[in-house]
Amino acid sequence: MLIDFTIKNYRSIRESITLSALATNISEHPDNVFQSEREKTINLLKTAVIYGANAAGKSNIIKAFETFIDFVIKSTDLKLGDKLFYYDPFRLNKNSSGEPTMFEIEFLGNDSVRYRYEIHFDHDEILKESLVFFPKGYEAVLFHREKGQRIKFGKNFQGPAKTIENQLLENHLFLSKAANSNNKLLREIYLYFRNTLQLLVHPHEIPQNFTTELCLQDESNKKFISDFLKIADTGIEYMEIKKRKIDDNEFLDQKMPKTTKLLRKIYMTQGIKKPQMFHKVFENGKEAGNIGFDLEDESDGTQKLYDLAGKIIYVLKNGLVLIADELNNSLHPLMTQALIDLFHNPETNPENAQLIFATHDTTLLNPDSLRRDQIWLCEKNQYGITSLYSISEFDYSEVSSQTPFDKWYLSGRFGALPMIGRFEEWIKNAQKETDK
Repeated sequence: MLIDFTIKNYRSIRESITLSALATNISEHPDNVFQSEREKTINLLKTAVIYGANAAGKSNIIKAFETFIDFVIKSTDLKLGDKLFYYDPFRLNKNSSGEPTMFEIEFLGNDSVRYRYEIHFDHDEILKESLVFFPKGYEAVLFHREKGQRIKFGKNFQGPAKTIENQLLENHLFLSKAANSNNKLLREIYLYFRNTLQLLVHPHEIPQNFTTELCLQDESNKKFISDFLKIADTGIEYMEIKKRKIDDNEFLDQKMPKTTKLLRKIYMTQGIKKPQMFHKVFENGKEAGNIGFDLEDESDGTQKLYDLAGKIIYVLKNGLVLIADELNNSLHPLMTQALIDLFHNPETNPENAQLIFATHDTTLLNPDSLRRDQIWLCEKNQYGITSLYSISEFDYSEVSSQTPFDKWYLSGRFGALPMIGRFEEWIKNAQKETDK
């Protein structure tokens, strides 16, 4: 589970900012919080939402997650002398444009132990990399690496460290190298990045058959998704996944390339797994059964819901962390709220999965649903630097659990709004030029 994520000198983020999933000591919405089984002093939030004006840096925070995850997973793919294309520093200051980028993540691993992993790098090499953990509540070093020095290993590190270190390239992460050399401990940390942190930067990134395969694996998955679509007021009564046999004449074309023909013949032999959505049919104002439609015949919104439902149930069932940019795209605000509620509800989220997302949808800014420490605001200053802060950082005597978050945000009392006044002035000036 995610505890917090810190970013420095990446895209619009010059100074260090931290997105935290640590719950504060406020009492509202206890179901939105869960406690670590092992670290009893750590209370974590099930969801966190990021707001801000266009180009304020919301997407850069999600992008930083994406970059960090990709770097860890693919670090050992880099060859000797390859540049670190992950390096994308703040460019609006001549000093920071040559300084290292820093990512640091603190999390609870699958063993419920708390870890903190940190990397510093520039365009050419890894400058610093460290991993610490808290096996008995106190900090202990697993390894610490700095440019030009031998790696320091803590007494808890196990495995052939020196052999891996001697094979390490300056543009490789030691974590990735050791994990892919089958170091048991670091393998689990590596898999946290690979499996636990689930990215949803763009809806189309969900594999086309992801949800369908989940339905075929477990009947309960199919029922969840079927009920989900029905409750979403799509007009769908239920769904089925069927293998459709293909007729030679409709499926094969003599002008097709040989490889395409081969693939289609395989489909003809094995059948195609196609989700069908069943709707009510009426005759003379009365129900007269149901009719099935292929998923591609449904609306774009329904197709997105189908894909998204698979991702959601996968994350909820496995206790993962879903990180999404603009989760609400193509969704009705009430539907987005329903998705958030799935994470808050202990019955639908028994494994304490987490949802971290950015949005512009202010209808979600509801004190009846979100705690103050779940709402994060992102804004840029006059130098183009992104800052990040939570509503819980405001004076509690002024901002309470009864504060209308949406109205206060839209009125500018929390900041993080676009300067619409400048836009209006630009329109007025443009109109004057037109009238001349």
